[in-house]
Amino acid sequence: MNELTSEDLQKLAEFGAKSNNSNIRVNIVHLLGTIGQSCTKNEQIQIFVATFLTEAATRDVELRVVSEALDKIVDMFTEDETDKLCTQVGLIGKLKKLQPGFRTKLSLYKQQRKSEGGNYAETIAMANMVKNNLHRFIKYKEKRCGN
Repeated sequence: MNELTSEDLQKLAEFGAKSNNSNIRVNIVHLLGTIGQSCTKNEQIQIFVATFLTEAATRDVELRVVSEALDKIVDMFTEDETDKLCTQVGLIGKLKKLQPGFRTKLSLYKQQRKSEGGNYAETIAMANMVKNNLHRFIKYKEKRCGN
């Protein structure tokens, strides 16, 4: 079986970042996040994925994409053996900086959907779960890694 190379991951990330389709961006974030979780022995891939996910969480305009990126970051760094990598990529500082923007994005999304009508309960439920998990994750990792 062939293994993914760094170039393959780079191409996948670029494809996802450039896509106008938010469903594609969500799926690429999910896929790369899963790869980052499973490549625990390859620090280079983990750093690449962590950087990609924090960029997606910071820059994407869609709440679903941002929520998925933050969820995958939490999943990827939950284990205590990721503390060194967490410190190395400055994860806690980055998450603290983007946390207020995420809350604002969630609030605006709720207001916008309420005025438009329609059912966006799934996206709102996921974003609320991520907001709560992110807060707890930052507190936990802050004690272990500093920042």
